[in-house]
Amino acid sequence: MDLYSIPQLYGSCGLGTGTLFAEDLVTPTTLPVNGELPVRRATPDAHLLAASAATVTGSDRLWWRERIVRAWLSGAKDLVSPSVREAVEQ
Repeated sequence: MDLYSIPQLYGSCGLGTGTLFAEDLVTPTTLPVNGELPVRRATPDAHLLAASAATVTGSDRLWWRERIVRAWLSGAKDLVSPSVREAVEQ
């Protein structure tokens, strides 16, 4: 069994959660189209990120940054590739 797998998990988990977000921030989209989820590499779109960031309050931004730091320190750093870990820890 894979270290991160969940035995006997039923259904397709997370395939439609992108529709719960206010906006899609990557191109090409990662949202399902006609019931299908294309598998491809997506890249954050700088214009979409900037437009979305302009709508976030300072207190919300701070809350998310603190949450990310807490997740990283609690073990998320052990789940990423060495190159990602190196880039983040610089």
